[in-house]
Amino acid sequence: MTKRLSRLRIILWSLLILGLVSCGEGGLFGPNTPTPNLAVSTPTTISLPPDLSAPARIRAQGYVRVGVRYDDDPFGNVDDQGDLVGFDVDLAREFASRWLGDPQAVRFVQVTHASVSDRVRTGQVDLVIGALRRHQTTALDVDFSAPYYYDGLSLMVRSGPAVTNTVSIAGPGYLGGVAVGVVEGDDTEAPLLRDTVQALPQVVYYPDYFSTVAGLEAGVVDAVVGPRRTLERLAAGSSSLGLTPAFVLYSYAIGVPKNEGPYLDLV
Repeated sequence: MTKRLSRLRIILWSLLILGLVSCGEGGLFGPNTPTPNLAVSTPTTISLPPDLSAPARIRAQGYVRVGVRYDDDPFGNVDDQGDLVGFDVDLAREFASRWLGDPQAVRFVQVTHASVSDRVRTGQVDLVIGALRRHQTTALDVDFSAPYYYDGLSLMVRSGPAVTNTVSIAGPGYLGGVAVGVVEGDDTEAPLLRDTVQALPQVVYYPDYFSTVAGLEAGVVDAVVGPRRTLERLAAGSSSLGLTPAFVLYSYAIGVPKNEGPYLDLV
């Protein structure tokens, strides 16, 4: 009976993953994020000089364009009513209130870790408040504010009394030759390899965290690396999944266009 339930669970996970991969722009957990009830962004009719500073452009257009996550509770997600909510959303409205005197003078643009640099570099957003980790790759195109949140990387492993014949993993130092699930493009592989003191792990790439956890439960990988708060959310309510202590700490910050010193200071 238990084996039949396990097989059924794997099949259901596989169907979910296929559905997620088949549509939309990729996100933290999966690309199939709901469409929020947002006012349609009306392009400004003002002809703005190309060399206009960010604060002057925001004042001229009458609203601030903010990149946020649509799938990353509690920072930014679409609730059951179709409303865009979360800490980063509230923070964006506070910027609009302080700069323009109106908390509704904000236009939200969906971003993911993969699309942040392009959104900022091409001028689609004035700033990004999207649980954005400060790391070297993104810093090539984005300047960062002071941190507003701290998190860390952890490993998710199989655990509990129902688990047998599995690898005992207490941290990255135990990953020599072990298959580890990594979300491609999520900047978690480098610190994982840096902190591995034995033979290198066998890295298996996945498009999102749903599929990495499915791979872990199916036995394809023996660990998953990711932000601790993300893994805690995915492991909630499961007696067969556990987390190791955080082994890398990092910070979240607001992203702004490069070389806008006074604007960065304002943020």
